[in-house]
Amino acid sequence: MAYTKAEKERLIKLLKKHTDDRVKELVTEKDRISRECERKVLRRLNTVSVTLWNIKLKNVLELERQYKPTVKRILKDIRKLQDSFDTEAGHGGQSSKSDGTNASSRSYEMN
Repeated sequence: MAYTKAEKERLIKLLKKHTDDRVKELVTEKDRISRECERKVLRRLNTVSVTLWNIKLKNVLELERQYKPTVKRILKDIRKLQDSFDTEAGHGGQSSKSDGTNASSRSYEMN
């Protein structure tokens, strides 16, 4: 079936309009999905304890391999890791408590 030049142009125009509309729909869907995923990630991040924010996941996984974790034991080990990070980073300007620990560990005791 042969198309005339006008029919071909009209068909091309229609297909371009259709593809443009589809691209707009896909971009809208992509934006919606990305916002939804971001909300889910942020909601999950907000459930993470503040004491865990500076701990690398690698260190947590190593602890889990060594023993079956309990909350009390994990928090104890995290405090040890935090103290070791604080001493490695050389936070000499922090005030010390009378028992020799630095002032940053006070916030962990309150939580």
